[in-house]
Order: sequence, then structure tokens, then C-alpha cells
Amino acid sequence: MRNYVTFGVVLALMLVSLPVDGGASLIFSYSFWTSLSLGSVALVMLVELGGGRWLDPVRHRLLSLHSLLIPLAISLILLYPFVDELYPWVGRREGPWFDPRFFILRNVVFILLSYITARLYVNTGKQRYAVLYLLSASVAVSLLAFDVIMSLEYPWISTLFGGYMAISSLYAGSALGSLFYSVEKNTNKENVWKMNTFCSAFSIPWAYAVYFQYMLIWIANISEEVSFLLKRTETSPFRELSVFTFLLLFVVPFTILIIRRVKTSHLGGAILSSCVLCGLILQFAILCYPSAKFNVLMSSFIFVAYLFHFVVNLKVERKLITFCDTSDKV
Repeated sequence: MRNYVTFGVVLALMLVSLPVDGGASLIFSYSFWTSLSLGSVALVMLVELGGGRWLDPVRHRLLSLHSLLIPLAISLILLYPFVDELYPWVGRREGPWFDPRFFILRNVVFILLSYITARLYVNTGKQRYAVLYLLSASVAVSLLAFDVIMSLEYPWISTLFGGYMAISSLYAGSALGSLFYSVEKNTNKENVWKMNTFCSAFSIPWAYAVYFQYMLIWIANISEEVSFLLKRTETSPFRELSVFTFLLLFVVPFTILIIRRVKTSHLGGAILSSCVLCGLILQFAILCYPSAKFNVLMSSFIFVAYLFHFVVNLKVERKLITFCDTSDKV
């Protein structure tokens, strides 16, 4: 019952916010929570497909995020009347791919496919559903990158952006896993070390993706691509936020990566995960807000509503998830 109540709160806030700023506030929350949900579930499945068991203490919590995909899909449907206002490519490109209806449809379909395959895996534990989820989630994350976020900055394009978003999604999932480990009492130091090492190590591919994205734009020096960087590195407050985001997502995690004592402590995991999750929130704000007019108050309300729904849903889904022994998985 509580799950449905919190879902109703999220839905009401979305309906109130949409006319205020034409859906811009919704884009930010949708992007972050979709990335976090898809990445958290994908992390569990990747580890279990590889035969790992070190996520077992927090497995049920990470898998519970799959149920957030339903309100996320509905929020995208509610965005449809405002696509013309948000995305500059509408009306300037021809073809079915650029139809706003198909824009919403393809994103919603793959979000729902990810939910269905994740639910089947949760209920049965069969590995084939994990593979199907990873395939559908890969497409969903790519559409999130190219459709929902990148096209806000049309005509800017980047073929690296999908990979960058996939790395960010798994980075978010590993950070949430570290956060869950930091509050879990019955865990051994070896598993804590593995989780925190895995999370902090993601700072390297994340920085790699950022560097090559920046390098290619700098070398090509094309006006459409340079404008994307200028909005985020030359104007305040996004210039300062970009530097702070780099510190949170690379400098702090990389420092923790090389200090073993920090990685084996619950406090170290809490600091690491908090820095990474805050950094990713800032990252999505930097990606979305310079391209669309938004209302800060509405953005905060929607984000907190999703957070509240996530916390309540965490308790509800924990009771529903079926634990399956790896020997039963086929």
C-alpha cells in the first residue's frame, strides 16, 4: 500500500511540474534515476553471471530498483506534450525516427522490457533472463544518452556518449552497492574490500570516457561540438560545478582506490559512495540544465519524491524478491 501511495505522490508532482517549465525539471530526475536503476540491476546480473557471490549481502537491495522503472516509464509518457518545446530537432528533421511519438515509444518500450526481464530474473533466478535484461538495458541506456539527453543540445552529436552513459550507469550501481555495504552489519572485510575496490576502480573508465570526449571535441574544433563544452566550462555556475564533479567522480575515488585500509572499512565505503552519487547527480544536472530552462524548486521536489519512493520501495521489494541458489540457475 505504501508503495502505491509514494508512486501517487511522484505522479502528482510530475503533473504539477510539467506546465511550470515544460518538462525540463522532469528530464533531470528521469535521467539520474533511470541510470541508477538500470545500472544497479545490471551490476548484480553481471556479477552473478560471472559466478561472483560477493554481492549477496546487498543483492536484494540492488535488485529492488527494477520496480522504479515503472514510474520512470510513466513519467516519460507524461513528457510527450512538451517534446516540441524541449527538443530543438522537432520539426527540423524528417522521418519516423524523429517523430515525437516514436521518440517516446522507443524509450518507454525498452524501459518496460528491462523491467519485465528483471522481474522474471528476480522471480526465477534463471540466467537467460539476466542476459535478456542486459541486452534490453543496454539499449535503454543508449536511448537515454542519445535521445533524452544528447538531443537537448541539437545539433551536437557524439558517438561516445552512449558508452559514457553506460559507464556512468554501472558506476552509479556500484556506488549504491558500496553505500548498502556501509550500513550492512553482517559483512566480512573481504567483501567490503571487493565492493569498494570495484566502485573506486570505476573512476578510471569514467575519467577515460570524459578525457576522450573532451580530446575529440578539442581536436575537431567544430562549432556545434565546442558550444556544448563552452556552456559547461566557461559559464558560471556550471564551470565550478564541472570541476567539483571531476573531484567527486575521479580524484576522491582514485585516491581511495590506492589506500587499502580505507577500502576495507564501512566508513570508507560510505564516504566513497556518497561522493560518487553526489558527483553523478551533479553530472546529470550539468548535462541537462544548460540546454533547457528549468525550475529549481520543481526539480528538487521531483527528485526528492523519487528518493522517497525509492526508500519505501526498498522495504517493500525486499520481502518479494525470491532468492535462488546458483545451482538452480540455467
